[in-house]
Amino acid sequence: MIVNRKSIKVFFLKLIKTGIFLFLFIFFWYAISILLLLYPLGAEISSNLTKEKILSLKIGMSPSEIKKIMGEPLGLQEEGDSDYWTYASTGFLGAGFEMFIVIKDNKLYRIHIEENDLGVYQCKANCCRIFNLKALEKMVSLSKKK
Repeated sequence: MIVNRKSIKVFFLKLIKTGIFLFLFIFFWYAISILLLLYPLGAEISSNLTKEKILSLKIGMSPSEIKKIMGEPLGLQEEGDSDYWTYASTGFLGAGFEMFIVIKDNKLYRIHIEENDLGVYQCKANCCRIFNLKALEKMVSLSKKK
């Protein structure tokens, strides 16, 4: 077999290309694995949430009636003339459940629940709707594990 410079150069170029491909494949594999491990990191759900408690909330309820049913929120935030009570918050990269209640004019104005930016339950102006019952039940089951 005759070996010339061109064949050696081609061999090393293929080796380098294969090595770079292999390196990138391994790098992205580990990066994706780490992101999947961190996915729920930082997510919080209030303890003892039940579907019955959530569905018993009615537009127009007072803050004391809401606290009697739901307990203390994880977080409170004022925005303009509304207060936002958080009962579930997303984690790393916005993953997980988000549940907040909007209090306006000292009355329950809106309830909003979503999982990974997809609507699960919405209640506003006496129009309440469950978009994803399985996701609602999943959030409730995660709440019980606390």
